[in-house]
Amino acid sequence: MRYYDLRISSPDGSKVWAPTPKGNGFTQSSKAKTTFTSHDGNTLIPGALNIEFDVPTIPFNTPQGAAMVRVQGIGLGMISQASQLAGQSIRLMAGMKKGLPLATTAAPFAGTILEGTIYQAFGNWQGNDQTLEIICYPEAAQKDQDISFYWPAGMSLATALATVFVQAFGSLKMQTKIKIADLSMPADGSGHYTLLSDLADYIQQISQKLGAQQFGDDYSGVLITIVGNTIFAYDSENPLPTITLNFRDLIGQPTWIGPNTINFKTVMRSDITNGSVIKLPEKGLVTPYVLTSQAAAVPNQPIQAKAAFQGTFLANEVHQFGNYRQPDADSWVTTINAVSQATASS
Repeated sequence: MRYYDLRISSPDGSKVWAPTPKGNGFTQSSKAKTTFTSHDGNTLIPGALNIEFDVPTIPFNTPQGAAMVRVQGIGLGMISQASQLAGQSIRLMAGMKKGLPLATTAAPFAGTILEGTIYQAFGNWQGNDQTLEIICYPEAAQKDQDISFYWPAGMSLATALATVFVQAFGSLKMQTKIKIADLSMPADGSGHYTLLSDLADYIQQISQKLGAQQFGDDYSGVLITIVGNTIFAYDSENPLPTITLNFRDLIGQPTWIGPNTINFKTVMRSDITNGSVIKLPEKGLVTPYVLTSQAAAVPNQPIQAKAAFQGTFLANEVHQFGNYRQPDADSWVTTINAVSQATASS
């Protein structure tokens, strides 16, 4: 069962922008818990507004732009107040609630996929369609940051990054998770940055050169990304925990898009992010639809029970695509680019 919860609040989080009782505008309330949602607790709201979004989660050394959220079916009062939302905080939770057929108690897929600041908000009115459009970034990824980086000779990169994250983003109450190889510089390194993407680009390039000497040319370097209000620093030597997919989680067939790189879709889930190691299923649910070769099309062949892509893959780019009211499976998915951790079986 699809689920979303969009919360727009004041920068300090004390007041939530909630629809008025008649739905003809916004009011700022210290008692409201959310702005728009599909569920009241665990109870589905049949008349929940449609929401569309494109939320990228990518390493900041290769930025791809902002996240986009669109809410359909709003009133004219909300359209007139849209410009007031710029600079406000935003949090989007999405995924699948418990229910048939895709979310279970053991694997609840719903969670926070976006947390940040609204960069721009505007209303649109075209025919019968009235929408609220929101462009937003993680708060730490905003322009004009004051990021001073100092990496003394002999100090581990993990320690240097922990220090700069606390100094630069401590006031934003960002959490920090750093799991990287033990890398150090032979000489002091330093710099001042106004964009997290610039720092991330420098860290990836210098750490890749250092790490390649220890781990080989395939070493990714240290990558920095943001999920919700957490900054992650990771590398190919220390990925995030492995997530094992069931065949029913996949939407369509994985596809090779480059050397050792695949793209695949799953039903929308918040637990997969950059640095996650994903183990693809070895067997399908109904074997005639999971083929690996022409020989697999022959009836009663054991190979026909195997999935075409097997093994583990390291996610390096994740997109959340949602259109709540669109009924097809492709309209509520997590799309992942991932690099092979080992040769996939065929």
